[in-house]
Amino acid sequence: MTTTKKTTDASSEKTLVLTTIAHEMRNFVTLIGGSVRLLLRDDIGPLNATQRKILRECQSSSERLNNFIDEIVALSRASRVKLKTAFENVYVTSFIRRVVRKFRGLAQEKDIAIRTRIARTRNPLVRMDQDRIEQVMINLLVNAIQYTEPGGRIEVRVTVPADDLVEVRVEDNGRGLLPEEQEIIFQEYKVGNAVSRENSMGLGLAICKKIIDDHHGRIWAETRNGGGSKFIFTLPVTTP
Repeated sequence: MTTTKKTTDASSEKTLVLTTIAHEMRNFVTLIGGSVRLLLRDDIGPLNATQRKILRECQSSSERLNNFIDEIVALSRASRVKLKTAFENVYVTSFIRRVVRKFRGLAQEKDIAIRTRIARTRNPLVRMDQDRIEQVMINLLVNAIQYTEPGGRIEVRVTVPADDLVEVRVEDNGRGLLPEEQEIIFQEYKVGNAVSRENSMGLGLAICKKIIDDHHGRIWAETRNGGGSKFIFTLPVTTP
């Protein structure tokens, strides 16, 4: 057996194990989450403040674990085959505004200001899979909200630095990144020092990179002047 064949077999076996574990875990998490939601319903019976707090913590943990499972499944699929994509021409500034609007409520709950800054000169047309690029935006915005303290701010910028390129930035004034973390966080199972293993398995940004690579773009991170992080990705502009 050749080295390449052994490597392929080992990778396939790892993928199968990850997918199987994720499937079984999802079943249990679904049951736990459903039971907790049922107990939190007012018509089930009265709860005191302490009981409600404990149940909401269980609910939060259940949702976080479900996100981990989604990351595992998405990455295992991405490692086996090219992600399925449905490309279409999309006016990117309108698309970005629409995605950011979905996060205003979540940001307000944490007392975080979120706004968009769009270059007014153009509304570039990009050939992309809307679901996949939205997945990238969701990951970046969830991270920004999670690691920004109450009272902080998040800014999403869309610029056109060149005729054939659109650039999207998600900036926050949260914990920030060390210089040596800016490359490794896009690798599988790698997280920054400021990120607890309780909150991330280090798969979300690896998936983002896979998606952007499939769109012939680039994604990277920088430290923001004055504190915080900038996550930036580019996509090629197309013509109508």
